Amino acid sequence: MRTSGVSPLKSVQITQARIRLAEERVIGRGDFVPLLVDKSLVYTSAPRQGIYSSSDPVFFLRLVRRLRVPSESRFLDTGSGLGGICFAAATVFRSAVGIEADRRLFNEAELIRSAYEFGNVKFVLGDFLSHPFQEYDVIHIFHPFLEGFERLMAEKMKETKRGAVIIANIFLKHHAGIFPRESFYPFYIDRANQEHRVYLRLPT
Repeated sequence: MRTSGVSPLKSVQITQARIRLAEERVIGRGDFVPLLVDKSLVYTSAPRQGIYSSSDPVFFLRLVRRLRVPSESRFLDTGSGLGGICFAAATVFRSAVGIEADRRLFNEAELIRSAYEFGNVKFVLGDFLSHPFQEYDVIHIFHPFLEGFERLMAEKMKETKRGAVIIANIFLKHHAGIFPRESFYPFYIDRANQEHRVYLRLPT
């Protein structure tokens, strides 16, 4: 990153300021329709009623530090939006890959990546359900779509490798179906937000 030498937190703050500007420019002009149940979520052009909402990269950094996830880990963000979580992950992990199906969000994330010269971040334009999960050590899920979500994600989670860490911020009703106890151990549950949990993939 071009701002190398600064702390991970400072790096996140720098990129987050650029992301906020991108949100105002792209989402603020009204091209994205908000969900009726939650105005902080907007529909995107991604398949299966894709949705976008900004994650908190500062909270993400604090969480991975608390969990002591190894720095050599390979990270994947499913539905990476404007790239905020990937940029945060890049400051603490070996590499970060974000997959986004909405071209407008993907293009903005690429502009930010290029501007700050993140050499260990890669964005892929496409459907993350078609992308292999088994090569990643840490996977982030922030409810990227609505249609068939629980069924499709439950199948996809079967691809994750033993010992993988899954950081999931999804609607509470879906956790049990996607992360069955025989395959995933919930080793962190956010007391302030029960929808935010971290799972460890067990050997099955």
